[in-house]
Amino acid sequence: MSKAAYIKALQHLKTHIQRGDIYEINFCQKFTAQTVITHPLHLFFDLCNAFKMPYAFLLKHRNTYLFCLSPELFLKKSGTTLISKPIKGTAPRHANARMDADAKQQLQVSEKERAEHVMAVDVARHDLAQIAQRDSVTVPVLFGIESFSNVHQLVSTVQCQLASTATWREIISACFPMASMTGAPKQKAIELINRYETFKRNWYSGALGLITEAHDFELAVVIRSMFYNHTTHILELCAGGAITQYSDPQQEYEECILKLRRLVQHLGLTW
Repeated sequence: MSKAAYIKALQHLKTHIQRGDIYEINFCQKFTAQTVITHPLHLFFDLCNAFKMPYAFLLKHRNTYLFCLSPELFLKKSGTTLISKPIKGTAPRHANARMDADAKQQLQVSEKERAEHVMAVDVARHDLAQIAQRDSVTVPVLFGIESFSNVHQLVSTVQCQLASTATWREIISACFPMASMTGAPKQKAIELINRYETFKRNWYSGALGLITEAHDFELAVVIRSMFYNHTTHILELCAGGAITQYSDPQQEYEECILKLRRLVQHLGLTW
C-alpha cells in the first residue's frame, strides 16, 4: 500500500467514524522487501539480543518463517484468573535521557492517546465479561507505561475470575481477535478492516504462546513481526495503529514507520 493509498483509506475510515459506524479501528498496512536470510535461527537470536522483547518466537511453516518480537500479552490464564494487557499508544525513545523522559510523560498525559487506549480497554473488558464470574472484571492498571528498545507504550491490565464452566477454547474464542488489533464496536471494525486493508493478515495480529496440560496458557499478540519466504526471498513486515476521529493520517503513517524503523535498520534494509 502506498502512502497515498494509506491516507485515502484513513479518510474513508474517518467518514465511517463520523457516521457513527465505529468509534475506533486498528488499521494496518504491509511493507515488503527482497532479501536473503541465510541462517534464520542465527538471525532470530540476534534479534532477541537486540530488541529484548518479553515475547519472542521463531516459527517455520512450509516455506515461511515467522520472526515474532512482541511486547504485548493477549491472554494469560493461571487457574481461575485471566489477564489481558492491551497496548494502545506509542511514543519514540530518545538517546537523550531528558528527551526520553519528556516523550514518556507526554504519552501518558496525551488526551488523544488516552482516548484511543481506553476504547481498547473497554473492548477487552467486554470480552472478558463473557466468560467471567459476575462482577469480577477489574482494571488494576490503567494507562501504565512500558518502555522497550525503540518505543514507549501505554499498557493497561484487565483481569477477571473465570466462570467455572468456561473451557480454554471458549476463553480464547470469546476474546479473539484481540481488542487492540480490531476496534470498537469489534464486529463492525472487523468488517471495515476486511474492506479497506489491502492484504490478508494471516498470522499477523494473531496469537502465539503455550498451553499446558492443565489448560493454563500465556499467549502473545503477533505484532512487531516479520514473515520471510525462503523460496521467493520476500520479507513482509506489518504495522498499524488506532484510528479515531482525532487521528491525523500523516501522523498515523509515521507511527507505523516508527514501530518498524529500528527493525528495518537492524536488517540493513531501506523503505
